[in-house]
Amino acid sequence: MSQILENNIVYLLKSNEINRALDLVIDKTSDNQLNTYKVLSAKLMMLLGQLDRFNEYIKKVNIKAYFSKGPSTYMYYYMYYSLVELDYEKREEYLDKFEEASDLLNDDQYKIETILKDLTDEKLAWMEEEEHLESVESTNTYMKGELEKGHKVRIVTADEQIAGKGQKDHLFVSPKGGLYISLNIKVPDSDLVLVTSQAGVLVAKSLKKISDEDIKIKWLNDLYIDDKKFAGILCESAVDCKGHAQYTIVGIGINLVEESPIPENLKEKMTTLLGKEADLSTRDIIENVKYYVVPAIFSMQEGICHTKLLEKYNELIAKKDDLVTVYNESEEISGVLVGLDENLDVVLDVDGEEKSFSYGYYRLKFNK
Repeated sequence: MSQILENNIVYLLKSNEINRALDLVIDKTSDNQLNTYKVLSAKLMMLLGQLDRFNEYIKKVNIKAYFSKGPSTYMYYYMYYSLVELDYEKREEYLDKFEEASDLLNDDQYKIETILKDLTDEKLAWMEEEEHLESVESTNTYMKGELEKGHKVRIVTADEQIAGKGQKDHLFVSPKGGLYISLNIKVPDSDLVLVTSQAGVLVAKSLKKISDEDIKIKWLNDLYIDDKKFAGILCESAVDCKGHAQYTIVGIGINLVEESPIPENLKEKMTTLLGKEADLSTRDIIENVKYYVVPAIFSMQEGICHTKLLEKYNELIAKKDDLVTVYNESEEISGVLVGLDENLDVVLDVDGEEKSFSYGYYRLKFNK
């Protein structure tokens, strides 16, 4: 690899921009006779969970033709037996071989391989905690039931939800072709009020790593593209008699691929992130999204910075500077959306006066 390319790869890996790193490397596979790029491309596919693409790719390029008794090949097998075949004895065997041969790498090559190892270990840690269901009423409902039985559940995913939950008991349409996931996180009681808003920011930022769409957050917890909803977030907590959270569930539903037609009554309101035709299989897309979303949500356990949350949320909020309407059962008020205030209330400019509206009492709708 050239020095400049190695530096770029190191930067992208450190920034956890794995899709961008893969796009960069796979474009170079024809430029290098030794084709170290081919092996690195395969590693990045494994890391992202693009296993359908990975299996097709390694056959197409005859990946073993580029193997050697060296550290890069040993790291490939370390990742393979961690993320694909899950053989812990072989995993440790190839890690030992990598460490013994690592002095054959230059500084940037060593950085690339060790970053890949660390990212593999981080992914493996949460992969082992995932419980996957083909179909479920709601991943949040299922997780709550398991937690109330005393079972330790950290991650629940499903291919579809037959009664996906939204705010205020609204249903979230959850057909096959999406990621439906609930995560059990532990945050300080003081951060509980911030979780839903922070989850919206984190999911939006994660999805921007795989899509060029202009993703926006509709206050408080829905993700939109071009005035159409494609994702929602529902956070639920149980508190004890002292007001301390026993658990906090972050439920996320993302309509990713349109595997079946959107119902006629929802076409004006609902969309998917990637539409009908995607370059990857649905399974690969879902796993790719999970790669970014799961650690992002668990990062809230390290603490939520109120100031940064407000800054990022106000960058992503939908319809900023546009006329919108907040409403409840007794009134509707229209004004120009200014943003969120420090209490996470939405602020509208109503006839030249800025007014705040709490999510506990109001909902927001777009003006046609």
